Amino acid sequence: MPTFWRGLRVTELKKLVLSFLLVLVLTPSVAAETLKRHVLALYNGSDERSIKDTRLHLMLETPFNHLGYILDYREMSAGLPDAEALRRYAGVVSWIEADVVVEEDYFRRANEAMDAGVKWIVFGDIGASRDSRAHSEYDGFLRRLGLVDTGDYITVTYDSTYDVLNRDYFGFEAQLSDVLPGYPVFVAAGNGEETLLSVQSPRMAQSAVLAAVTEQGGYMASGFAMKFVEDLQRTLWLLDPFLYLERVMDKDPWPVPDTTTLSGRRIYFSHIDGDGWVNASQAEPGQVSAEVIQHQVIEAYPDLPVSVGLVAGDIVYDEVYAPLVERTARDIFALPQVEVASHTMTHPFLWTELVDYDRQAELDDIAARALAESQLARLDTKQKTVLGDPWRFYSANPYHVDEEIAGALAVTNRLAPAGKTVQLYLWSGDTSPGPVELAAAREAGVLNMNGGDTRLDGEYPSYTYVAPLTRTVGTERQVYAVNSNENTYTNLWRGPFYGQYLLEETWQRTGAPFRLRPMNLYYHMYAGERFGSLQALTHHLDIARSTEVAPVAASLYPRIVGGFFETRVEQRGGLSWSVRDYGHLGTLRFDGVADTTQPNYAASRGVIGHRYDQSSLYLALDTSQSTAKVVLDDAPSAVLSLRQSRWKVSGADLGQCRFSAVLQGFGRPELELWAPEGEYRFALTQAGGAVSQGTARSENGVLSIDTDITSFDPITVTVRCAELEP
Repeated sequence: MPTFWRGLRVTELKKLVLSFLLVLVLTPSVAAETLKRHVLALYNGSDERSIKDTRLHLMLETPFNHLGYILDYREMSAGLPDAEALRRYAGVVSWIEADVVVEEDYFRRANEAMDAGVKWIVFGDIGASRDSRAHSEYDGFLRRLGLVDTGDYITVTYDSTYDVLNRDYFGFEAQLSDVLPGYPVFVAAGNGEETLLSVQSPRMAQSAVLAAVTEQGGYMASGFAMKFVEDLQRTLWLLDPFLYLERVMDKDPWPVPDTTTLSGRRIYFSHIDGDGWVNASQAEPGQVSAEVIQHQVIEAYPDLPVSVGLVAGDIVYDEVYAPLVERTARDIFALPQVEVASHTMTHPFLWTELVDYDRQAELDDIAARALAESQLARLDTKQKTVLGDPWRFYSANPYHVDEEIAGALAVTNRLAPAGKTVQLYLWSGDTSPGPVELAAAREAGVLNMNGGDTRLDGEYPSYTYVAPLTRTVGTERQVYAVNSNENTYTNLWRGPFYGQYLLEETWQRTGAPFRLRPMNLYYHMYAGERFGSLQALTHHLDIARSTEVAPVAASLYPRIVGGFFETRVEQRGGLSWSVRDYGHLGTLRFDGVADTTQPNYAASRGVIGHRYDQSSLYLALDTSQSTAKVVLDDAPSAVLSLRQSRWKVSGADLGQCRFSAVLQGFGRPELELWAPEGEYRFALTQAGGAVSQGTARSENGVLSIDTDITSFDPITVTVRCAELEP
């Protein structure tokens, strides 16, 4: 690669490519091609027994998701799929840090796949045995990654020094240490590779390549992508995984399904797990926690929706407090900004124990805990926290998935007002349901969410603690909550009770320098116990109220995530795509494009708006349609289109001097349109026929529709050029 190109970052390269493609946009001679979004993720099942514990899931799935890719997991002992199946993938990634041996056939199939255009990415060990290293297929595999195996391994590294260190890629969260871990001696193959990191030693004739990229894939040596910092007890990236994976996958600008944005704004949602519903409040003596949350947190912010998950067992199994729970649940569910959710029946703490449920084992655990608690009662109270969680909070009856899912839904629906039903099932405890539970929730017609515990703050200062979108469980998917709840900020509710103030930093760092996640305020009912926890909640509610966000019911987020996995993108020309099956996912994102790039609205369909932010172009889709046609160019448009709105915008009709759409949301619409300079008339028609009208002038190409209307029902908006009105 010429020196000029090597000096450019990926985003700069993409801008150059996009500028070239803009010339071709009106000449769509490119054959239609379905873009591959799935990446085969190979893990070592003898070292990592569960997908959720793999390095791929914990470290790499988040950046892959951000780039628009979906990981399909496969245990390495199962071998590679056949050639036809492999060619369906955009890439293959492995991360092995323990002994695993792959056969020669593995390398043969990998070579065929790479030659067919499948990117191959190796983190850590290759997985070759001494025998397989003797075969030409192994040598060919490495050469496609720009490497040659010398057979040496450097264990003592005191005299090893870096001779190539590309600082665009390294030093992301932590700097490389001068004390190197051991490394295999792979030297450059001279196969057009770009070496990103290499070391030299007097004991080696050539430098050892530790990180490289070729047209066919990439290699990242064990111990140089990330490190565990003992003082912090945290994992930090040495490598920039977002930039590295973008470079290896080497895609031209394309429409990435985006789960962070709606109607041009960052999504905000909130949900409550019902634990501690009737805990006595120290913040408001005489009230229980749910009453405090109702009055000070929910009712005080009618412009911010919240989904409230009831533990149905609090009614079914708690005879003392059931009437109070039922009364307060009815009151809370009746509030218009509240979405009804379920937080299980018996509140499992250990879903992992329920996958292969054994009632006798649970009873034995209950007896053992009772004995241990009686012994601890005679000890100092500070030692009473040594016991782990029981399997379930309510365990008088045997566990059954039907009661846990359908039973909980039935109890909760009975308390919901007319017109509302449970939309969301919120996992409890270790948030690790099995495939049977996930299937039961899906078959019951509700969405599911929780788990992940994303944090990115001073205590967890790494993207390694930002969870991916979902957890794969057999053929089912568990949707992770976007942010962690107050439990992780308060040492499992032992204090400090104001700890969730740190959530603000996670919101900031997952919103810039690029938008990685929505904003999610997630907590338990027992947050109403303490003054500090209440202050932390209202602090974040005030931020959400004053920040440019799109507030939505929590159940919309799993629907959007579902759209991420279902979206199909087909390239129709140089800068033309067909996008289908996106469902509730309302945004496509183009990374690294020029700020002059925008949709060609006359040639596009289903695209209702655009906005440029942090080197990315966000396109707003009309989710009332199932297919969109996207055409980009850099010519100013005379069509009225959406810039941003606090409310979800759908059913839009765009044209010169006209715009109409259906709006629905919380608070005021705060609608802005892209519009040529001039005066416009607008009308907002509410349910029942009430109309609010006015005029506004476009300034600097932006038309702001300022209205005090608030409604929980859909509103129709129409905008026309003033000179066209009588």
